[in-house]
Amino acid sequence: MPYKRFLTQRQLEEELESVVFELENDNNVVLDAVYIPPDTDALTDEEDIDDENILAETAKPNDIVGTFELHIPSSSNSVDVDQNVRKQYDWDSSDEETLETKKRKITASVSRNTVLAPQWLKGEIEYTHSPISTEHQDKENVAVAVGGKTPLEVFFLFFDEEVTDLVLRYSHKYAADNNRHDFIVSKEELLNFIGIMYLSGYHTLPQTSMYWSTEEDKGVGIVKNCMSRNRFYSIKRNLHLSDNEQLDKNDKFSKIRPFVDIINRKNLQWGIFNFHLSIDEQMVPYFGRHSCKMFIKGKPA
Repeated sequence: MPYKRFLTQRQLEEELESVVFELENDNNVVLDAVYIPPDTDALTDEEDIDDENILAETAKPNDIVGTFELHIPSSSNSVDVDQNVRKQYDWDSSDEETLETKKRKITASVSRNTVLAPQWLKGEIEYTHSPISTEHQDKENVAVAVGGKTPLEVFFLFFDEEVTDLVLRYSHKYAADNNRHDFIVSKEELLNFIGIMYLSGYHTLPQTSMYWSTEEDKGVGIVKNCMSRNRFYSIKRNLHLSDNEQLDKNDKFSKIRPFVDIINRKNLQWGIFNFHLSIDEQMVPYFGRHSCKMFIKGKPA
């Protein structure tokens, strides 16, 4: 139902004064505005609101309902004034009806249009099917698919041929667009590069070049035997995860969007979702320039 706003007694008096002032100026006659309070009764302070209709949004008036009347003095032009007032404010015969008659008409109209409240019944609820949790079955499926695999084999469930082909395709295109046509990287070299990046996250050194240092306390033998320093820098320079000619200007992560979409799909393939799901985060120190970068006091990123 539409919201119905009630005016307080003071607001009604102000509205009535404005009407009287307008009528006096237009008809050159003095009018009297009278407020007639309701008859004293035990039910005077009660409000006419249907408590059973829980769907109705009826505002409660703040003042006791009364009656306002306009008194037009008797004179030779009182008939003309009365006709002018009726014409100006579109009064009709219904304005001569008593308040009780109008109340019965309004109540009958509202009763026909009011939405009926729901009828509650007591009984047993019958379900067409019972809710089934698939968490146990999902765990069994993952255990069958992953059970017995090495950590490297589990890694390739996420970083498979689809992911490596995407990285190789965009990296070669980026190198060609920058006139580095001699740059060609194989799948094995790409995996070696990613392995070095993973290792650098656990075995940190102040500078990247120190992994190839000849000093005993700096150099990392597995890195030096896996790839040369210049080859590592060449792959890092041309590594790309999207096509620069088809970037979405409204997406701040468009540079990595194709890669992120594939990884998200791979994660959902092996995800188990239930009511007890814990999500953790890891912050990586970043000192570059990016529109998504935020300054948080006390945080490294």
